[in-house]
Amino acid sequence: DGLVVESCSARWVSARLHLGVRRGEVGAFAVEVLELGRQGREAHVRFGWASAASKPGELGMDAASFGFGAKGKRCHDGAFEDYGEAFGAGDVIHCEVERDPEREREEQVQV
Repeated sequence: DGLVVESCSARWVSARLHLGVRRGEVGAFAVEVLELGRQGREAHVRFGWASAASKPGELGMDAASFGFGAKGKRCHDGAFEDYGEAFGAGDVIHCEVERDPEREREEQVQV
């Protein structure tokens, strides 16, 4: 919908999209990465899903959230593992989650 999020801060900054996904539903969103880092400084970005109980600004660092970072790693409850490929400026990231108690399905991320 044209929403733009940017930061020049040297510390972690977050933005939260409020897209509720109830049991039995599938939710999805896509983000285009316009720029990643400025003036030779490396930047990092993480996309994913969090419940309302998750700590703000710490996506993937608690049991209530899942994240996928620009270096091609996913994280949940503070544990990181390789997942997919790294992404950067010009890439479109599609994140999807399914909340079905009868099925077990990992989060999916496409670059």
